[in-house]
Amino acid sequence: MSLLELLRSDGSIIINKKLAHAIGVDATIMYSELISKHFYFEARQELTDDGFFFNTVENMQADTALSKYQQSKAIKKLVELDLIKHRNKGLPQRRYFKVMLNSELKVSQLLAAGEKLKNSTFKSKKTKQTEVEKVDSNNTKVNNTDLINKEKGANREFALSFYSFKSKYSVDEESIEVIEHYLDRYHFYQRKSHPNLKAHQWQTVIDELYYGECNKPDGYEEFTGYELKYIIDEHFKTKYENCDYNILHFISGQIRALRYYELGC
Repeated sequence: MSLLELLRSDGSIIINKKLAHAIGVDATIMYSELISKHFYFEARQELTDDGFFFNTVENMQADTALSKYQQSKAIKKLVELDLIKHRNKGLPQRRYFKVMLNSELKVSQLLAAGEKLKNSTFKSKKTKQTEVEKVDSNNTKVNNTDLINKEKGANREFALSFYSFKSKYSVDEESIEVIEHYLDRYHFYQRKSHPNLKAHQWQTVIDELYYGECNKPDGYEEFTGYELKYIIDEHFKTKYENCDYNILHFISGQIRALRYYELGC
């Protein structure tokens, strides 16, 4: 029996304690459930040709008790660690996942890191993060927040364009596409370029872009890059009081969710 098969959850929520210490409880629950679903669909020959399967937010919440927001954070963590792939496709868009079956070495390293952390209860959060980063040292994704925090004085407070930010830091292609669409709409409606932002502000935009506050029980709504483009268009057609249409305003409060609902999504 393979390591991934041992981590599958089936009818119960079963998680590996060492892995939970390494990547967090929610991400471990999500990973265990996705592994279980992978083997389920594989046995039924219902995986796509490239190994993906479809699963809704509602189904995952029923199976794991993880809210939409918790799922989003867990998915982001698992993708960053290259343990899964995630994409949205179709109209209306559906959520697809692929468990990376060649990740057993990575999982073994995470389990080893988790064992160290389990035996060192009083380690600081920074030390724990370092243990996991050692495992992920071959991942091409750069931890922008760490780089920004290491910068000192004027460099950290210096405002820069998004073009300069994406040239200096790691930004995924979908986020680049969405943000550049926003900046294009800003230039069209405001007749000027969007103001420069500090590096940590651009990073906040990227971190918060895909989920925002709403009045649902779990308090959050999740958006795809495809949906965000329509939300952005609706945003610039909306008249606000004392609004400069800065992208920081766009990611604040319930603005995205309200425009999302107005579009009938």
